[in-house]
Amino acid sequence: MPRARVLFEKEGFEVIPYPVDFKSLNPDSHTFMDYLPNGQSLAKIELGLREVMGRLFYWLKLLIN
Repeated sequence: MPRARVLFEKEGFEVIPYPVDFKSLNPDSHTFMDYLPNGQSLAKIELGLREVMGRLFYWLKLLIN
């Protein structure tokens, strides 16, 4: 924010700095975005599914033999 403030003031704008985008530490505050999957969660699901499929494959292989 300090760098941006200097640049805007250099161009003649009156700047009132206002910090935003704080990360909440309150576990009780949930938003709609908390329920949407993100890339990391999808990667974990993929790893879990691969493990389950691998176990199922070897279980079936032992069952058949």
